[in-house]
Amino acid sequence: MKKRIITIMVTAAMVATMTACGSSEKGAEQTTTVSVSAGEQNSEVSTSSDNAAKDDATNEATTEETTIEIGDFILLNGILFIGTDNGMATFNGVVNADEVKEVVIKEGVTYIGEESFAEYKYLSNVSIPNTVTSIGGDAFRNCDSLTSVVLPDSITTLEEGIFAACDSLTSVTLPKNITSIPKRMFRSTGLKEIVIPDGVTVIGETAFGYCRELVNVYIPNSVEKMSYDTFGVSDNVVIYGDAGSYAETFANQWRIEFKQK
Repeated sequence: MKKRIITIMVTAAMVATMTACGSSEKGAEQTTTVSVSAGEQNSEVSTSSDNAAKDDATNEATTEETTIEIGDFILLNGILFIGTDNGMATFNGVVNADEVKEVVIKEGVTYIGEESFAEYKYLSNVSIPNTVTSIGGDAFRNCDSLTSVVLPDSITTLEEGIFAACDSLTSVTLPKNITSIPKRMFRSTGLKEIVIPDGVTVIGETAFGYCRELVNVYIPNSVEKMSYDTFGVSDNVVIYGDAGSYAETFANQWRIEFKQK
């Protein structure tokens, strides 16, 4: 069972007037701190008085501060720290997506689940450790503020649409050990250049479709199959490859400009 720890710090002052026989002095301030952990409650109360009045007390309400740690997920100042006991990060819905500006995935996580961070509109930075070996479909779809991503070489499996519709995404470093780039992988992104790693054999349908800013695409000799719409509506693409390669044949077939590396 995942641990659930909720720490709530409440600083409060209450306004009260107490009347006892024979006295009417005013002015005592009181501060109360309450700490709550899953399964147990502890409270500490400290009181300070500006006046030595025993019969009357005056407290003024001030601030409330909340820090939440849920299992292995911690949100602190817009940074989401993730670490899981079973090596899997499947996250969407645990926190308010609009509060997350950065994601730090801890060492030990091996899989980022489907749609884990989809629609995180303000997510601008992601740190992925070299323990991650696969990323699920649409994991970062529609992360509008994400501008660049480095995928570690430990990753061997990428599923469909991982960065689809990340329209601010202009730079990606792909892992060296993948053999395919799946459907919709970077569809409708802001990529300007992409280097396909040597060893990739297949690039799927609309993997780079609707990338209107995409110009330079470097394709190795290992690529053997691409779809007619791999670069659909990406009208400025120039494919770089070796003479006589599949990349050249594909470019000629679909009237895409080709240049030798």
